[in-house]
Amino acid sequence: MKELKYTFIIIFLCLLFLNLSVLIVLGSNIEYGGRIDTSLAAIYSESTGLTIMPQINLDLELVYYGQMNSEIHCAGSLVANFDNKVSNIYINYKKFYLKKRFDDLHLTMGKQPISWSFGSLLNPVDYTLGSAALKEEYNVKYQNAIEIFHPINWNTNLTLVSSISEHNLNWKTGLRVRTLINNFDVSANYIQENSRETEDDKYRLGITAKGDLEPFGVYGSLGYYSEEKLYSLLVGLDYSHLFSAGNLFYVQVEYLRAPSEILTKVLGNKYFSLDKGSEYEDVLVGNITYKIDELSNINLATLYNSDNNSAFLTQTYSNQFSSNSALRIQTGTMLKPISGKGGFNTTSCIKAEYIYFEIGLNHSF
Repeated sequence: MKELKYTFIIIFLCLLFLNLSVLIVLGSNIEYGGRIDTSLAAIYSESTGLTIMPQINLDLELVYYGQMNSEIHCAGSLVANFDNKVSNIYINYKKFYLKKRFDDLHLTMGKQPISWSFGSLLNPVDYTLGSAALKEEYNVKYQNAIEIFHPINWNTNLTLVSSISEHNLNWKTGLRVRTLINNFDVSANYIQENSRETEDDKYRLGITAKGDLEPFGVYGSLGYYSEEKLYSLLVGLDYSHLFSAGNLFYVQVEYLRAPSEILTKVLGNKYFSLDKGSEYEDVLVGNITYKIDELSNINLATLYNSDNNSAFLTQTYSNQFSSNSALRIQTGTMLKPISGKGGFNTTSCIKAEYIYFEIGLNHSF
């Protein structure tokens, strides 16, 4: 196994050398860059105890601008983490696609980021559920796909996507229409997820809308899932205030009612307590960001499940040392009633089921 890991590392470094060689030959037609992330995380849960996890992540990205409005994008990362003295080294490639712009459409082929976001903290009607949650993105956002984007006019466009899963070789197809109605950004999508040949095809329907009702921004979505024969409803609002000194305060709150199985996927990798077997879950989501100055800010985020009175809280502080280097400190806590009764009315009935602390440094180049 170690020999295999080292082989992957050698291949990764060879590809890096090859990319740099191409850069020298092609010169200004290529843009490249990357980032090094180092972090140390301490995680505690009732089931696993305390885990200390150092991690190093090297991200590389390269874009080649070819003839006739064509582009080639390549991006990947080399990840090394150490979980209880067990090392894990692997390569994760995120992008390798060709993009070609024609007069009336854009064609993209290969592994690419696909997310039909509309500014919400959670997205129950995305092309792939769990692509992003609480402003963090996950690997499922990157799909082996063909995408056709057709701008109909200045405020209306059509997107057609067909992708194949790396795990079970199932095809998925999605169609999205986006337009502007009474100054509201509105979209409607249809996604068909092919299951095994012995089962019926699954499909999802989604509608989103986002606009301004001064002084607030408002948005929402409605989804339908054929396999569960159930619906989802999301409503949210946001508000921002810029102080005379340059400080910025931004708050975002939303309510999501969704089937339990759907919500599990929507949350991505977020650790959260759900009622197993429950048909619907009701979740309140909040996010507060305070920009201290041009280089630093504080962020507070929470998920609250009203069905079992559990809550997930995160606090993040980030500081940009320079144009290339930054510090990030994050803590998180999963709170749950001891007996499932009483909610959060008294501190005696609350326990911390999951706690983590992470400090990280990153440098871009």
